[in-house]
Amino acid sequence: MLILVYSKINSHNIHSSIGQIEYSYYFVLRKFLPVLKEIGKVQTVSDPLLEVDDFYEKALKEGMKCIFLCFTAPHNSFIDLKCPTIPVFAWEYDTIPNEEWDGNEKNNWVMVLRKLGAAITHSHHSVEVVQSELGLDFPIISCPAPMALDQSNVPIHKLDLYQQYELKLTKEVIDTSTIYLAELDSKKNPAQRIEITHLLLRKWAYQILYDQIPEWLFKLFRSTYYLLGTFVARSLRLLRGLINNNQRKSNSGQLANPDKKINTSDNSSTISISGVIYTSILNILDGRKNYQDMVAAFCHALNDKEDATLIIKTPVLTDLPFFKEKVFRLLQRLRKFKCRIVIIGYYLDDKAYSDLMKASTFYVNTSFGEGQCLPLMEYMAAGIPSIAPYASALKDYIKPANSLLVKTNSVPTTWQHDERMAIRTVHHRPDWYSLVEAYRTSYQMAKKDQKAYQKMSLKAKETLTSHTSFQGTKEKLEIFLKQRLRNIESSKPHLNEL
Repeated sequence: MLILVYSKINSHNIHSSIGQIEYSYYFVLRKFLPVLKEIGKVQTVSDPLLEVDDFYEKALKEGMKCIFLCFTAPHNSFIDLKCPTIPVFAWEYDTIPNEEWDGNEKNNWVMVLRKLGAAITHSHHSVEVVQSELGLDFPIISCPAPMALDQSNVPIHKLDLYQQYELKLTKEVIDTSTIYLAELDSKKNPAQRIEITHLLLRKWAYQILYDQIPEWLFKLFRSTYYLLGTFVARSLRLLRGLINNNQRKSNSGQLANPDKKINTSDNSSTISISGVIYTSILNILDGRKNYQDMVAAFCHALNDKEDATLIIKTPVLTDLPFFKEKVFRLLQRLRKFKCRIVIIGYYLDDKAYSDLMKASTFYVNTSFGEGQCLPLMEYMAAGIPSIAPYASALKDYIKPANSLLVKTNSVPTTWQHDERMAIRTVHHRPDWYSLVEAYRTSYQMAKKDQKAYQKMSLKAKETLTSHTSFQGTKEKLEIFLKQRLRNIESSKPHLNEL
């Protein structure tokens, strides 16, 4: 069998695409490749419209079955190819798009999935949502991203709150142990006014210019604006530093080592961490990830715990200077805290990613919904328990035995790609008090009940080893793909019917 695979983001553009829409599909595809190579011959394509049908016709001439797995949301899939096509996608909402808008029929997922005839997703939640629209007989399976064959050899996570871990980082870091946070003032200073102007200009440019000028001109405009914005933001930071220094002279007892400079250098740096480490990997600029509640609840729950650290790894490339201003503003709005927050604003290489995992005590997720959450799965597979909302795809693998579950509340919202902002579904916002309690319980467990922690760690590893089984995924996928090809073959008219 020839298996063609595609993701809009690939190994050639991933470093420049981190944080963009659908960038996570690249990492999902990368997890699936070893399994697919066990099932058949795998060929990656970069331009499906030009390549897929050529490969398909060549395969038929050679007597080989061929299928195309498109790792993308259904509205970005290719529906007019000769080659049998199956979209592989994640979905966290309680409904799928079932209507057309803006003259684009592919916005209607029901139409797209009916035309393609089958789908692969990553959770039972997604399967149920799709089949609620297309019927229980619609061919779709839940297939989480599989872990590598050697993943089961990862040792159980050892809890050592006194070990110092050194993280060598090559890019931007915001560390509250090295910055001065000025008193919050209702009067906006020049730095804040510039930031507000930036946000308004960016929103204006997108909503007014995006569909009125050629794409290349819009990209040129955006690049020029970001270049200018970098200069303005750096000037803004200097201005804010002068303002803070003046405030520091007139106020005593301010937070977070006021004599230290802000560590936001573009050069490589090393940070030391120890104690109870909470880690999350998410895109701060994606509002669905809800990092604000994560940070605010952490500071509220563990306000006076100097040995508690929250590390957020976020991919930010194009809007980095203003992203920093946004984060500083959030931190400034919180009441004074002694716990530590570290935000890493860049792509981590494999070594740094592994070191961060080894240092972590808990993984934290506070999103409004997940299609599967690959980082959380990787951390739990390494024996790191989680704090996470019991909703959407996470219900497949987070349990009271391996995680501290956070209650949620359903909130009306829009589908992710619906620029009309039409309210058609709900997402699940973590309950504030439940999240705060989970932080406090986890901290006490790590500090005073390490047997309970190690038991939870073992259960996390066991659950994810089963949930993301390499062999189990291979068997499920192979059966599904072969059955899909048989169904297509049997639906073709035979010669005596022509």
